[in-house]
Amino acid sequence: TVARLGGDEFALLVHGVADSVLDAEASEDIYRRALDPKRIVLFADTGHSLIQAKNQIDALLTEWIPQRLNDEPMQSGRSEYIADGV
Repeated sequence: TVARLGGDEFALLVHGVADSVLDAEASEDIYRRALDPKRIVLFADTGHSLIQAKNQIDALLTEWIPQRLNDEPMQSGRSEYIADGV
């Protein structure tokens, strides 16, 4: 359940604000209800496939995954970006 996200686990939510399949509010709701540590990253002008932000998401995960595997501390937060469109 959402209430179990965060805490001893890490929650990373990535969503396109222009998603016409699932509104970004769904991720916002999960973020609000999840425990810390948690992070939400929203991409403006990005749809459900997130293809417009693929390079930015690749960079995000390239940094985020090794940090989690190495048990580095994670700060909760919310970020919004404009997709680079590549």
